[in-house]
Amino acid sequence: MHSPHQALGRLSLPISVALALAAIVSTTSSQTPGLKCLTGNAPRDADNAGVDGTYSILMPGLITPGWPEGPPQRDVPFSQGALTDGDEDTLLEWDDREFGSLGRDIVLDLGADYYLDRVEVRCKGNRLTGGTLYLRQQDGEVFVPVETYGPKDFPTEEDRRRGRYLAVLFHGVNGIARYLRINVRGNHEPRFAELQIWGRTVRAGESRDLQPLLPYDPASLSEPKPVKQVTLRHGLAAIVPRPRELKASGGNLRTRLTLRPGHVLTKRDESAIRFKSFDGKRETGAPWEAPGGYELIVTPGGIELTGFDEAGLRNGVRTLAQIIAEDGTVPCCEIRDWPHFAFRAVRKVPPNREDGAFNERYIRALAALKYNRVVHEGLY
Repeated sequence: MHSPHQALGRLSLPISVALALAAIVSTTSSQTPGLKCLTGNAPRDADNAGVDGTYSILMPGLITPGWPEGPPQRDVPFSQGALTDGDEDTLLEWDDREFGSLGRDIVLDLGADYYLDRVEVRCKGNRLTGGTLYLRQQDGEVFVPVETYGPKDFPTEEDRRRGRYLAVLFHGVNGIARYLRINVRGNHEPRFAELQIWGRTVRAGESRDLQPLLPYDPASLSEPKPVKQVTLRHGLAAIVPRPRELKASGGNLRTRLTLRPGHVLTKRDESAIRFKSFDGKRETGAPWEAPGGYELIVTPGGIELTGFDEAGLRNGVRTLAQIIAEDGTVPCCEIRDWPHFAFRAVRKVPPNREDGAFNERYIRALAALKYNRVVHEGLY
C-alpha cells in the first residue's frame, strides 16, 4: 500500500545508506548537468541561477503571517533573506509554544515556472520532524501536494558536533512550478538556517502534469470552498491509499451493496461477496500473499475477495467500500495489495474533554484508510 503518510515510519538506516544519502545531499550542478540553485545560496557562485524570487513565512495552510522572532518574513527577496543568504548562522527562530506541532509554511515565488529537482530545508541546533511539499504552476489555481518526507541527518561527526541538520529533503521532485509551499514541522525551539531549491529552466515539450499525493478533482478546488465541499473522484481513482496492483477490466457490476467507507459490513452485503482466506499460508507465491494482503476481483459475474489472512480480508473490504457508487454500481477490476508496514498508526492528542462519539467516528475513518493503530497520548 502506498500510504500518503508513509514518511511517518521511522527507518533505521545502515551506515552505507546514510553515506549514500549524504552524497545525494552534496550533489551540485557539476554532477547533475543543467541544475542550478534557484535560491542563489549555493557555496559556489557557478552553481547559482540568480532567480529574482521571494519567500514568506505563513501559518500552516493560511495567508496569516507566521511570525518568527525578529522582523516579519513576508515577500522577502532571495538576495536579502536570512533563509537564502548562504550563511547558516543567520537564523529564523521560534519557541516551542509559538511554533506548534503544525509548524509553519514557507511560501516561495520563483517569478516563473521552473523544473524542480530538489528542495532542502535546513535548521541548526535541533531537528525538524518532517514536512510536505505543495506545488503550483504559473497558470494553476491551487497548490497540489506532491511529496511528504521525514527528516534526515547529516551523517558526519563534524555536522553533529556543530548541531547542523538537514531537516527536510525532497529529492527527485520532478515537477514544474512557479510557486512552492513547504509545510515544515518541528519541536525543541526550531531554528531555520537555510533553504535551497535546485532546478533549471523548462524545456520545450516537458510534461507539466503534477502527480498529487491524494486522488482529488482539481475542478472542485477552482474556487474557495469549505473543506467539506471538496469532492473526491469516484470509483477506482478514489482508493486511498493507492493499491500496488490495479487493473480496470471495463464495464460495471450492478449490485445492491450498501457498504460505505467506515461502515460495518451487513449480512446482506456479506452474502453478495464470495470470500476466501488462505489462513496465513502461501498458496501460489504471489507478492500479495503476505500478512494483510488481499486480491479483489470484480467481474460481471460477481465479487470475489481472497485474503491472505483475516487482516487481508478486512483490507479488501475497505477497498471495496471505496469503489462502490451511490447506486451500488461497482467497476469491474482486479486489485492486489499488501502493506508496506505492519504498524500503521496515527498519533492522537486528546482534548481537555473526551468525546466518545467523535472518537468512534475518528477511529472508523482511520480504519477505512487501513490504519491499524491509534497512538493515544494521555496526560499523567
